[in-house]
Amino acid sequence: MNERSPIEPAKNLRGLVLGGVMITTLGFGGFVTWAASVPLDSAVIAEGVVKVGSERKRIQHFEGGIVKQILVREGEKVSAGQVLVTLDQTFAESEYLRLSQQLNALQVREAALLAAQHGLERPVFPDHLLEQSDPGLQAKVHEAVILFELNRSTLDGTLAILEQQSLQLGEQIQGMKAEAHAGEQQLALIEEELASLEMLLQRRMTGKARSLELKREAAQMRGKIASLKTEIAGAGTRQSEITLEREQSRQAYRYEAANELREVRNEIDGLVQRIAASNNVLQRISLTAPVDGLVVDLAINNIGEVIRPGDTLMEIVPAKDELVIAARIRPLDIDKVSGRQTARARLSGYRHHEMPELTGTLESVSADALFDEQSGQYYFEARIVMNDEANPLWGDETVKPGMPAEVYILTGESTPLQYFAEPLLTAFDKAWREQ
Repeated sequence: MNERSPIEPAKNLRGLVLGGVMITTLGFGGFVTWAASVPLDSAVIAEGVVKVGSERKRIQHFEGGIVKQILVREGEKVSAGQVLVTLDQTFAESEYLRLSQQLNALQVREAALLAAQHGLERPVFPDHLLEQSDPGLQAKVHEAVILFELNRSTLDGTLAILEQQSLQLGEQIQGMKAEAHAGEQQLALIEEELASLEMLLQRRMTGKARSLELKREAAQMRGKIASLKTEIAGAGTRQSEITLEREQSRQAYRYEAANELREVRNEIDGLVQRIAASNNVLQRISLTAPVDGLVVDLAINNIGEVIRPGDTLMEIVPAKDELVIAARIRPLDIDKVSGRQTARARLSGYRHHEMPELTGTLESVSADALFDEQSGQYYFEARIVMNDEANPLWGDETVKPGMPAEVYILTGESTPLQYFAEPLLTAFDKAWREQ
């Protein structure tokens, strides 16, 4: 029987060790070669959420009020212009009606004052006032006519009295003129008789008594004629004064109407503005959707609920608006992020085969860090716009605002060796810098 040499097992073991070392060396060398030469994409990883590009549309009411109807539910699809909520319009309608009635009354008064200002015999009312069947308005028209006729009658009475006085003075003037004319004729006869008597006195054919009597009568007649002329002048002056009084009465009547008309028109201007504002309130009784979209954050639930001015009743997420991903970047990674970088995202709510990886572009990053009160951490918000052409499912209705997403913002290429070496190099760098 042949016996083995004790040297043979040692040779076999040495061969196995050498083979293992060679395999390990080749494997490690191959791994190092691969790690040093094969480029891999490096990226900043961030958590994000799908949002609407132009933000939600808030539905608010300027004045507030009482809810009358709630016509939508949470999550319901709505179209632009669709009525969402109606408010009780009792107060708004009563206020609008009250202001409109005040305006009608002022316009009735305006028509009467215009007629007085222009000296018309009757007011001319606008057709829109006469065509209304409101008994209250028609009563105001009737009252305005009566008041106008009363004021006009008072003016006409004053003018008639002054006219009568002027006529009487005219008759008196005519009588005094006739009397003065007769006196002048009588004076002429006296003077003629006196001239004849003077010739007889010169011839001593008569005495002075008759001459003196005629002279006395002539003097009296001259005084009477002068008095009549003075009275005629005074009557003429009074007649002119009466004519002026008549014109002043007319002017005062029109001036008073013009002043009141100015005040009425100022009130009308103010009422027109208030009515326009009241009409705007009525128009806002129904709150409508500004765009097509979904109802979210519905804050009212009960009929009769009171809403305050400026309260947000709900929000509309636009259906046809651009969808973006808002990602939160850690402050430690912000130095690796700049504008227009390529980004990839995967919606967390879907399996890989249901929603493939999405591609997009980093559009903007917030200028300063933001603080999350819930987590107590700072972050930078990045806005990432998805490439719709490369992501056909992105525009599908299955993608909705609020869905979580995992975002990878590509920062370049690095080898696996760089990934492994970077923590060690950083640690060595910090160690050498410590004192």
